[in-house]
Amino acid sequence: MNKWHQALKRVEKRHLRGANVSEKQRQAEEFYMEDVKKAFKLHHCWEIYEDEEPSPITHEDPSSAQTSIPRPIGRNKARRMKEKGKEREDKVIREEIAASLRAMVEQNAKEAEEKKRRREDIVQQRQEEMDEKNMARVTTNMSAMSKQFFDSKKRETWD
Repeated sequence: MNKWHQALKRVEKRHLRGANVSEKQRQAEEFYMEDVKKAFKLHHCWEIYEDEEPSPITHEDPSSAQTSIPRPIGRNKARRMKEKGKEREDKVIREEIAASLRAMVEQNAKEAEEKKRRREDIVQQRQEEMDEKNMARVTTNMSAMSKQFFDSKKRETWD
């Protein structure tokens, strides 16, 4: 397409008076044939391109191949950029997972501490209930050994 554009520019520089569009196009085809050694067959593409894009030539020199259209990135660079993007996404995902795991560990530690405290409270409550039962026991009808045991428990409770 660039060679075709250069051929059209050469025709425009010649300032052919009275030449219509088809004559200019024929002249451009001749210039293109001289440069490329084959006929230009992409007229339909050129028409679309010419309607959508401004002239890509930045210099007026037809032999210059400088264009204002940026060069597309290569396959390898595109792959590296994609891999870097994936690496960044993977890093973000890993950081999010690590943060959520830390939060889960903290939550589990809090729950374990709460469970341990509740167990201690239950054990303490049961011990107090047993002490109250022992204090309320009447030891007069018990054997000497049972009476001695419960009396010692009562004394421990008072101390």
